Amino acid sequence: RSTTDQETINATTVTNAQLQEMIDQGDTADLAARDALRSTNGDNSHNSGTGVRRTERAARHVLEDTYEDDDGQILPSKQDQETRKGALGAKG
Repeated sequence: RSTTDQETINATTVTNAQLQEMIDQGDTADLAARDALRSTNGDNSHNSGTGVRRTERAARHVLEDTYEDDDGQILPSKQDQETRKGALGAKG
């Protein structure tokens, strides 16, 4: 037998509609995987695992770690607060 004959024997007939359905199923699976990864930012660090972001905990963390200077300006860290007070104290 020739190689061509062997390939013909192992061939499976697929209609255009069947082929399109297989492509669509693959696309749907790929999109679902992408959306699942996107909702977890790749590492589940900003997500409860259900696709809902954990904003309450993040907001509480920001409030607990927020410092203000004497003018009421928000400083991102205690070190910045101490640096600013030190700088202001040195000038005044």
